[in-house]
Parts: sequence; structure tokens; C-alpha cells
Amino acid sequence: MVRPPALPIALKRAPRFRHIVASASEHKAVIEPLAHLRLRGFEVDFLSPGTNRRVEVEAIRERLQPN
Repeated sequence: MVRPPALPIALKRAPRFRHIVASASEHKAVIEPLAHLRLRGFEVDFLSPGTNRRVEVEAIRERLQPN
């Protein structure tokens, strides 16, 4: 897997922010770096879009954590 340029930024902030919430319908260019971060110990939650193809705000709120 190629290391995307945004990963160093995420890894630099890693001690403070270790939980990521994303849409399960994201482009491969987003999913692959998130999979890489998951291997590095990040917690990644993928939310499925509803019938309107959007992730509901309440679903995001339920997954948010202080980190």
C-alpha cells in the first residue's frame, strides 16, 4: 500500500486524536488511508449512508468520542 501524503499529519496528531468517523461510501482514496491508519492503531468507524445517500447527523453524533 502506498503511503498517502495525509498520513504523516494524522500520525503526528495521533497521541491526541485516535478515532475517525467516515462514510462507508467514501472514495477508495479515502478508504485506503483509513485502513492504513486502522493498522497503526487508530479506531475507524465507517457509517453507512441512508436511503437518501447521506449519513445522518444523529448517526455521527452517536459515534463521536472525546478523542
